[in-house]
Amino acid sequence: RGSRRESAVAQLFSLGGIHTQQHTTTHNNTLITMGYGTDILAEAKPAITMYHQVQQAIWKRHGLSGPSDERVLHDLSLGERAFILAHEFFAMYSEGGYDSYFFEGEGYRRAHEAVRVFRRVGLVNMAEFLSKAIEAAGIPEPVPLDYEYESPEDGFDEIESAYRKVRRSESLEETLVSYFKQHADEFV
Repeated sequence: RGSRRESAVAQLFSLGGIHTQQHTTTHNNTLITMGYGTDILAEAKPAITMYHQVQQAIWKRHGLSGPSDERVLHDLSLGERAFILAHEFFAMYSEGGYDSYFFEGEGYRRAHEAVRVFRRVGLVNMAEFLSKAIEAAGIPEPVPLDYEYESPEDGFDEIESAYRKVRRSESLEETLVSYFKQHADEFV
């Protein structure tokens, strides 16, 4: 399973062509920092393309080793965390539901933060159902260092069935790109 995660990370880097330099300028005596966000916005491409460009730029800018890299929770802006955590959730959930998300790469350690971030950027359904899955699994907050995730006895069938019904009504890429456009200052 680890090789799938590495493959997904490798795909992010294979998209090519994103600049991650920071540019600074002043406007009315205010220092303005511009970075990869302004570069991507200047191109005005479709949402799916911008989503992948932002993903790649975040990985490149911060030199992340994966979604479990502690810097995801501590060094990235809210918007950057949203892109990384949402992509991780989407990939792992698509692979095997909530159990896969919690188990693979210790997603349970980032799940509470993912819910908070998803709500803030507008991924309301994703946040609501992930929150229900966290509760069903009994994942504590904060997660103790010695905590080991165990699948709930009753599983996630009911929660996953309900989420599948509303999942398509919320476009991951469009929602994140909309947030990105409104908060480009978080992507420098």
